[in-house]
This record gives sequence, C-alpha cells and structure tokens, in this order.
Amino acid sequence: MLRIQTILVPIDFSDRSEPAIEHACNISKQFGALPVFLHVVPEGPYPPAFVGAFPDIARWEISEESGESLRTELDRRVAQLAAGTAREVVVESGDPAEVIAQTAKKLNADLVVMPTAGTGIFRRLVLGSTTTKVLNDVDAPIMTGTHVEEIRAFAIQPYARIGCAVSGDESSGRTLTWAQGFADRYHSGPLTVIHAAPIPAIAIGSGPAPHVDLVAAAKQSARKKVNALLAQAGIEADTMVEVGWPSGVVPAVARKAKLDLLIIGRHSAEDIFSGLQSDTYGIVREAPCPVVSV
Repeated sequence: MLRIQTILVPIDFSDRSEPAIEHACNISKQFGALPVFLHVVPEGPYPPAFVGAFPDIARWEISEESGESLRTELDRRVAQLAAGTAREVVVESGDPAEVIAQTAKKLNADLVVMPTAGTGIFRRLVLGSTTTKVLNDVDAPIMTGTHVEEIRAFAIQPYARIGCAVSGDESSGRTLTWAQGFADRYHSGPLTVIHAAPIPAIAIGSGPAPHVDLVAAAKQSARKKVNALLAQAGIEADTMVEVGWPSGVVPAVARKAKLDLLIIGRHSAEDIFSGLQSDTYGIVREAPCPVVSV
C-alpha cells in the first residue's frame, strides 16, 4: 500500500502557487499526510515577477522579526485554500533549489508539489531553473507540470484517469507500483500504461527484410515487454504502445486518453546516468496534465 505521510510544497506567494496548494491539500486529506509549506527567501532580489508581493516584510537576511512576519503571511495565504487542513509553514533563506532539496531530505518527504513556472505563452517553453534542479536533486516523487492549475474541481474527482509511462527497464516496476497505489487511494479507473517503443533501425546497405513491417514488429515486441511488467507487478491496465521518442509519444497519448495525471520514472542516483532521464523534461513540459516523476 502506498504511504504518503509528508508533502513538501514550496511556494513563492504568486498566483501560480495556488493550484499547488490545492493539489497538496487534497492529496494530504486522501492519504492522511502533513503538508509542509515552504517559502525560500533568495540570496538577492526576488525575481521581477514577484516584486510587489513583499512590500514591507521581505529582507535579504531574515531576522527573527521579519521571519515571523513572513511565516504569518505565508500561513494566512495558505489558509485561504487549506482551511481545516493541519499544516506547517516554514521560511528559510538561501538558494531556493538547494533549500528545497535539503528540506525534502530533512523531512523525509514522500512527495514534493512544485508550482508551475512561466506565464502566458511562455509557460510551456520553460519549467524554470529551480524546478529543473529540484527534479535532478530530490529523490522523492515530484508533482509538477505546466498544467497543474487545470484540475481544480476537487469536489468531483481530481484524478479519475491516471496514466503511467514506463521505459521497460528495472525501475518501471517501482513506477507502476507507485502509480497503482495512488490510483487505488483515489478509486480511479484502470491505469493507462504508456510505452514509447524505440524507432526501428534499418540495416544499412541491405535494408529491411521483404514484407517485414518494422513499426508493427517493434510495437508487438514492446507490448509483450509491457505485458510482462504488468503481470510481474500484478496490475491490470490499459496499455498504449507507440513508436517514437518518449518526449513526443507520451504527451500525445496522454492527451488522447484525456488523462488527469501522468506518472513517470526517473533514473536512480546510483545509475551511471543519474538525474533526469533525457526525455523527462520534455514530457513534464508538454504533458496536458500534472506529472509526478517517481
């Protein structure tokens, strides 16, 4: 059974933080978890987009008085969306990404919910350096994405359709188990498992064998691999296999399936290619729904 006991929610007082607060509070109620809301005062001026949110209380070096003022303001704003939710508020100073990573480790956070980055037409072009660094440096599952704000009607059911993208390697079983545990808690429908099969290589010189449909063969082989993963994990799911790069295939399938939430995997820290998988950034940026990277 999936256990989420502590949720870390870094917020910056901007409007983009509101959906992250709502998601975190809803998940905390569903799992009986404690949401911890963190604001990091940067070592230098706030980004221009946030200037004006701190007319009197912001200080580049937090004193006891200014820190308490920030905590009071943080709790006031969170309370507007988290009424009745047990919570903690924390204010720290330093490099935001580093403080978030350190706090997640200190709290042994089970989930980090990050606000979106960018505004307007630029929102889908960038995730922001802080989010990118957190995705690389934090071991806990992270919910983020450019469409976190689009699921707001929690009174209905926020995560009715959950998808899980798998690469087919040994980490896929862990990602599937996490996704199924989350779906079970929300009584969602069967998982939609997505796999992007590698583009078939054509032999140089001789070309493909006559009458062989390379794409169909690649999809068939990949589907067998995915089915074997599901059988091993004891999970029943709808499978969608397409040929192409994951950064293109996964968001496209998620859009077609009208997913409310997409769960993907990241390489472990012990892996030679530690940190983000090469396609994770593109999936998070292009997915039509919030993304949890496990």
